[in-house]
Amino acid sequence: MAPERLADFVADFQRVVAGHGVQASFTGHASAGCLHIRPLLDLKTVAGVGKLEAIAHDVGRLVLEYHGAISGEHGCGRSRSWFLPELFGSELYAEFVALKHAFDPQGLLGRGCVVAAPGVAENLRFGPSYRGDGVWQPRLSWAAEGGFGQAIERCFGAGLCKKLTGTMCPPAAVSRDEARTTRARANALQAVLSGAFALDQLSAQEMRDVLGTCVACKACKDECPAGVDMAALKVEWLAELRARSGVPLLARSIGRFRTLARLAAPVAPLVNRVLGTLPARLVADRLGVAHARPLPLFARRSLTRRLRTAASSGGTTSSGREVAVFADCFVQYQEPEIGEALVSLLRAAGDRVTVADVGCCGRTALSTGQIETARRDASRALTGLYEHAVAGRVIAFIEPSCASMVVDDWFRLLPGDTRLEAVAAAVRQGVALVAEHAAAGRLHFRGGGAALLHPHCHERALFTATDSESALRAVPSLALTVLDAGCCGMSGIFGYEAEHFETSVAIAERDLLPAVRGAAAQTAVLATGTSCRTQIRDLSGRSVAHPLAFLAARLVS
Repeated sequence: MAPERLADFVADFQRVVAGHGVQASFTGHASAGCLHIRPLLDLKTVAGVGKLEAIAHDVGRLVLEYHGAISGEHGCGRSRSWFLPELFGSELYAEFVALKHAFDPQGLLGRGCVVAAPGVAENLRFGPSYRGDGVWQPRLSWAAEGGFGQAIERCFGAGLCKKLTGTMCPPAAVSRDEARTTRARANALQAVLSGAFALDQLSAQEMRDVLGTCVACKACKDECPAGVDMAALKVEWLAELRARSGVPLLARSIGRFRTLARLAAPVAPLVNRVLGTLPARLVADRLGVAHARPLPLFARRSLTRRLRTAASSGGTTSSGREVAVFADCFVQYQEPEIGEALVSLLRAAGDRVTVADVGCCGRTALSTGQIETARRDASRALTGLYEHAVAGRVIAFIEPSCASMVVDDWFRLLPGDTRLEAVAAAVRQGVALVAEHAAAGRLHFRGGGAALLHPHCHERALFTATDSESALRAVPSLALTVLDAGCCGMSGIFGYEAEHFETSVAIAERDLLPAVRGAAAQTAVLATGTSCRTQIRDLSGRSVAHPLAFLAARLVS
C-alpha cells in the first residue's frame, strides 16, 4: 500500500488482532509499504485455526479499505489466492478464471494459485490432529527450544538454506537439490512427528538421502533466520537409527577414536605402514570407507609425552596468566606439533601453561549418533576441565569442533549439570589468546610471505574466524587471504564414507580447492580444523598447516 498510509494501517491492524485476543509480529520494508505479518496462534487447536480464518478475513478487508494488495513481494501463491475474488471483484476474477482455462483447460499447472485456491485454513502444516511431541522420544535436551518438537518446527520455510553465499547449506549449494536443504531435513523430521512418515521408517533410503547428507557444519544455527540446529537434529536421527539397526563398525571405530589412537601411538610407525598396505585398504573398503580416501595416520609420541620430555629438559616457565590447553584427540595423537606450537607461543608471551589431558570431549561419538557414549566421554572430560575452570585457568582449545562441543553440545548432553557454565565461560580458542598477546606487544613474528587461511565451520558459527585472522595479521607484511569458501566438505566421518565421498569432494571443489590450487607454490595454506586440513591434503596434494604452527615457526624470541 502507499507508504504514507502504512502507520495508520499498522494501528488498525493491531486493533484487529487485539480484538481476537492475540498478538502479532510484523516486519517489512516501510519505504515500499510492505509488511510481513505473523499472528501468534496455536494452530494445533481448533480455536487457533478458527482465529486464523477470522483474522485473515478481517485483515484482508482492512487491506481493501486502504487500497492495498495482499500479495506482498512474493505473490499470492496458495496461501493468499483465496482472497483474490474479494480483492479484485467477481467480474475481473471471472476473467482470471477464463484466461487460466484458455491456457490450461485441464488445470494441471500452478494448482491453487490465483484461481480455484484452497481456503486459508486448508493444507496447514499444523492442525487440531497434529501429534507433535510424544511420537519420538529424544535423547538430547531441547529445553532451550521449548522441546524436541519445537526445535524441528522452528523452520518456517524461509529457504535461506538454498543460498549460494556463506556456509549454509553446503550440500544444497553444490547439488541445487531441495531435498538436501536444511528446510527439507526439518520437513522430513516434522513428517515423522505429524505421523505422515512412520518412525520405524527412519532408515529408509529417502530419509538417508535427506538427513544423511547433512554435514553438521552448524551454519544453520547461525545463518538460518529461525536458528534451526540441524547438526543436533541429525544426531537424534542417527541415534534412533543406531538403536534400531545397531552401530556400524566404521561409526563405532570413529566413536572410540581416542582409544584406538592411544593404542596405535606406541607403534605408530608400524601402524602407519600397515594402513598403507593393500589388505588394510580392502578391510577399509569393506567397512564403507571411500576407496580414494587415504587412511588417517598417527604420531609416535603424543602431545603429553612430547611436552613431558620438554619440561624435563628445561621447558620455559613464567609468571603470567594460567592456561590449560585441551589435548583433543587429533592434536594429542595425530598432530601434536600444533599443541606444541600453542604451548610455545603462550609461554613466550608469559603465560603459565599446563595440558588438560582429560580424555575425549565426545565429539567423535556424538557425530556418529552414539549419544550415550558421547555422554560418558563428555561427563569425564567435564570433571577434568571443571578443576581447571574453578582454579581460574583459561581453557584453550585448538580444534574448533571440540570447542563447540563444550560450549554448545554439552548443554544438550548433560542438561542441568551446574558445572557447565563455569567451564564454557573459561573456554577460549587458542589462536584468540595468541592474537591478544600479539596485539599487546608480547609476541613478535618474522615478517613477509603470503598465506591462505580457511576457517572451520564451527569456528564461524559459534566463535569468530577473525581471531585466526587477527593473529596472522600480527605477522608484518604478510599477504593474507582469508577464504569465504564455506565448508570444506570433510565433516569428520562424512568425507570418509563411500556413500558421501562424491558430495564431500563436490563441496570442496565449489570454492576451497580452486582457491588452494590457484595459490602460488610459496603461499602457505592454513586451516584451523583437522577435517579441513585432511580434506585439503587428500584432494589437492598441497601441504597445509594450522595457523598456530605457522606462527610458532615465525616467532622471534
